[in-house]
Amino acid sequence: METRLYAPDRDGSDRLKSRTVSRSARKVHGARRLEDRQASVRRWTQLGGQAAKLLLAGMVIGAFVWSLPWLWNWLDRPIVSVKVEGEFRYLPKEVVEQQVTPFLAERFFRLDVAGLQSALQNVPWISRAKVRKVWPETLSIRIQEQVPVARWKRGGVLNGDGEVFRVNDLSHFGDLPLLYGKEAAAPQVMQQYMTLNQQIRPLGLAMTALGQRETGSWWFQIGDVEVNLGHRDLVKRMQRFVRLYHVLLQKQWQDVRRVDLRYRDGIAVSWNTNDGSRVNRSN
Repeated sequence: METRLYAPDRDGSDRLKSRTVSRSARKVHGARRLEDRQASVRRWTQLGGQAAKLLLAGMVIGAFVWSLPWLWNWLDRPIVSVKVEGEFRYLPKEVVEQQVTPFLAERFFRLDVAGLQSALQNVPWISRAKVRKVWPETLSIRIQEQVPVARWKRGGVLNGDGEVFRVNDLSHFGDLPLLYGKEAAAPQVMQQYMTLNQQIRPLGLAMTALGQRETGSWWFQIGDVEVNLGHRDLVKRMQRFVRLYHVLLQKQWQDVRRVDLRYRDGIAVSWNTNDGSRVNRSN
């Protein structure tokens, strides 16, 4: 016995076909709804992950901002160690301490290195100062002391560059040569001393004084002997003095009182005689 669910007429066929299409459409629609649901889950998962990252970043930044004052206070520490390097012969360490102490009121990062260095270099006995900070709490200072080369008649002492610096007590420098001249001419006087004294050192002699008179004429002393050089050709005249010393003066140097090199072609020598009047002139 055959049972038919639908009539085999045109209308029945159409109804069967329609029901078949509707069933396929429901399958496609269900698949799409599943894909949409999965895409939505993925989207929310991604949003959740991003939100978690932002929240974590916010917590880290918040913690950093909250701890910043403490961190800065930990980094910017007070100076607790001051190291001073250098050889000190004339400069009292107390003078260095007096210059450094006011700057130690500031912590590490705010301490004025340039200002401290300038203050130290303004101290008469300090030729050069180098200051640097060593984290976390150390201040390193290297000091180069002035090297006195000569005394200055107008007060103070001179270094090798002819710079005058004042000292309270000159009694410690009595063995240094005494230089004379105008204040502004101190570097020139020092240069002349270095040049001329170098020429007589091979003779075993050393200048005890050198100066320039108001007229511009140069002179120097070796012990109690005064040597007049004049205005010009100083090196040539010193060479003439060296030759005369080898030939004549060396053996009688203790009797020499004055040597005059201002003559064009000769030298005048005054001797320590009883009447103090004997003068030799040599070509």
